[in-house]
Amino acid sequence: MTMKMYYLFFFLLLLNTSTLSAQWMEVTFCGATTSVEPAKDANGKDQRDKGALALHYIRVRNFGSQNFIIYDIGELGTDLKIDEKTYIDNCFNNSNPNNCNNCGTCIPPTSNGNPFGSIIAEDGYKDGLRVRGVNGGLLIESTGYTNQVCYTTPGLDLTNYSRKPVSLEVGFEGFEDGDFKSKGVEVYYTLNHGPKKWFKRLNKTVGKHEFKLSRTDAINITGIIEVDDVNDIGLHSTLVTEDLQIVYNINRKVDFEASIWSMDGVKVDQWKFSDGPVEEGHETREISRLNSGSYIVLVKTQNGESHPFRFVKI
Repeated sequence: MTMKMYYLFFFLLLLNTSTLSAQWMEVTFCGATTSVEPAKDANGKDQRDKGALALHYIRVRNFGSQNFIIYDIGELGTDLKIDEKTYIDNCFNNSNPNNCNNCGTCIPPTSNGNPFGSIIAEDGYKDGLRVRGVNGGLLIESTGYTNQVCYTTPGLDLTNYSRKPVSLEVGFEGFEDGDFKSKGVEVYYTLNHGPKKWFKRLNKTVGKHEFKLSRTDAINITGIIEVDDVNDIGLHSTLVTEDLQIVYNINRKVDFEASIWSMDGVKVDQWKFSDGPVEEGHETREISRLNSGSYIVLVKTQNGESHPFRFVKI
């Protein structure tokens, strides 16, 4: 076996491993409020919850099934409630967005006593900021007008749903009292630590009262996430004379890049194509110029999915 053949086989092993490897999703909820100053009212009672955002729940559901819940984080969940304790408090203008060690209280969120996600303050840990678990959810208080404080879930394993759509639901509530207001919310998710995919953005300006203290129902946002680009993909035939045909099932537009490799590791062809949504799509490539023998066609999608297939040119 030549060195080139060794490298090619190792490359294909990695591709097949990644194709079958775990699919992870992380969901991030960010919110900002005005600063509540002073932190205590005239009676000495902490009043920071007057300008606050409550993250009630994050739910991942098998799309199309109201009863098939994959993950249920927060108030409505049974196993993944956020523990009732204070996670961030007594901060004094710590400007490091990723480190709250200078705060009097600085601990990662937990569920059932185990670490469960992370919290960061994008503009630093301002005076008066407090984050705490309440009723199984998370309460973010007195962030400062321009400061987004974000909670990110741990990686949620969706490996068993990597060929199926899932739905993401986020419930939250904004509190206002007088001059103290919730200012805005952003929700996004990532797949396999990839780029951010924005799920929802709500901006709130002074004078608008979309979230009120008297409002007890959470705002429900539901959207569809396709965990993978491709539902199914393969070759029409692995014995080819003139036309190599790639067949696939995709439920949205997908940009593909395909390449053909000889068994000694030389790329002999490469091209791009787009299609979708389509249940029975196909892409045909004329390969009569190739010598007889075994080859690998590698099909990649816009989001980095890789699908290698072996065929024989006869």
